[in-house]
Order: sequence, then C-alpha cells, then structure tokens
Amino acid sequence: MPTFEELDWGIAEDIFQKVDGACRKVGVDFYLIGAQAVNFNFMNSKILPMRATKDFDFAVLVPHMDDYEKLMSLLVQEGFKRTNEPYRLVYLKNDCIVDLLPFGAVEKNGKVSFSASFQLSVVGLREIKEWANEHTIQGTTYSISPTEGLFLLKLLSFDERPERTKDLDDIMAILSRYFDLNFDRYFESPPEMIDDLSVKNFDLEAGACMLGKDLKEILVHSPALLQIVSEIFENELSDQPGKIGKYSVEKNYFDTWEGFKRVFSLVHQHMK
Repeated sequence: MPTFEELDWGIAEDIFQKVDGACRKVGVDFYLIGAQAVNFNFMNSKILPMRATKDFDFAVLVPHMDDYEKLMSLLVQEGFKRTNEPYRLVYLKNDCIVDLLPFGAVEKNGKVSFSASFQLSVVGLREIKEWANEHTIQGTTYSISPTEGLFLLKLLSFDERPERTKDLDDIMAILSRYFDLNFDRYFESPPEMIDDLSVKNFDLEAGACMLGKDLKEILVHSPALLQIVSEIFENELSDQPGKIGKYSVEKNYFDTWEGFKRVFSLVHQHMK
C-alpha cells in the first residue's frame, strides 16, 4: 500500500511547505491535527484511511495574537485567502481549506478570543503538543499528532459541537483500527485482563485497552483535561445511550449499543 507521501503528498506538499515556511519566519511551532493527521498515521502503518478529506488542520503555538496575525498575513501573500472564520484560510491553487488553530499563551481557560464576539475552543492542543511525533517527508521534518491525541481532540470537538458528525466517523475509525496501528506494541505489553476479552471481537477490545492506556499517558499530566474527558465517557456509559453510542449504531459501526458500550468502557477503564 502507498504511503501518505506517495498518495496524498501532491495535494499536501504546497500547503505543508508554505505553512512551515511562514511559521519559521514568525518563529512559531505547529503540528498537524484533524482528519489529515488520522490519514497520515493510518497510511504510515500501511492501513487504508476510512475518510478522504481536502481539509488541513494545524495547531499553532503562538505567544501573542500579533504573531498569529503575522502568520496569516504571510500565508495570504503565499496564495491563501482569508474567510469569514478568523482561523480559516482557503488555498487558491486547489481550494483546500486550511485551519490554523492558535494555542499556548494566547488562550485563557481553553479558549482563544479573536474578538469581543468570537472565541475558539482549543482545549487539549497544549497537552497533545508534547506527544506529537516528528516525521520527515521529502527532507523536511513535520510534527504530527499521535493517533491517541487525535481521538482525544475528536472527542472534545464533538462534545462542544455535536453537529460535527465527521468527528464521530474519525473516532470510530480510530477505535476499529487501533489494534492494527499498534500490533507490535501489543505483544510487548498485553493488557492485564487479556483473558476477559472477547474472542469474536478480540482486535477491537484489545485495541480499546491500548487506546485507554495511551490516553492515560497524556491525561495524567492534566487533571482538568482528565475531568472533562471522564465526564464525556461517563455520560456515554450511563444507563441510556448517549449521542456517540446512538450514532455508532445508526451508522452500523456497532450492531448494538451494548457492543459499543463494552468497547467504550474498556477505553475508559484503562484511561483512569
């Protein structure tokens, strides 16, 4: 199977290089998040992505909003166009949407204020930055969120904006392939409760255990973020199906809510 570089790099090359160049000029770091990062991690492990996208999402660590505005202005000079959303650009060469999400010293209580009337939630971006992986593509090194970080960001995004069902598609993709993504690691350190896992759904349940353990590595450093994520899980694992559980059954990701609840509870159990 082709790698991300071989398959999607023709679309992404200009965008990556121009964002990288502009960030270097301003002196700020960035890393790739969103569905493109999910696809990259899948393809890097020789797994076919489950959702095609032309959208690019970058998290940008900036000390001041003045630096962020300099970055956006530089990219406009490089062939991007601003939109009604203050964090969004369109690359005129191929109409790809590029979101640049500022975080760091510019945020307060997990939000960035672009104006008196518009705030953007950036919860989780600071924590996941510490776990971003470096990948070299055609001689240039880029930082890309790990898959467990993307699961976390998608979970937070949907919780804040339930209309974003694409986030749920990405969550289900990650859940269904997490064992395959981490096949070698599993046998190095299998979960303690291996004998309790279903034979029929072994890959799915084993992957859920690994995902929970990996999420714990991130969340243990942020009690506030752990609390937010734990509440999302607890709502989904209550006596009545939550929004994620309902969607997973409606779209046939799971046959029953009980099946979804079993897998989601394994993630939660190992995350705590």
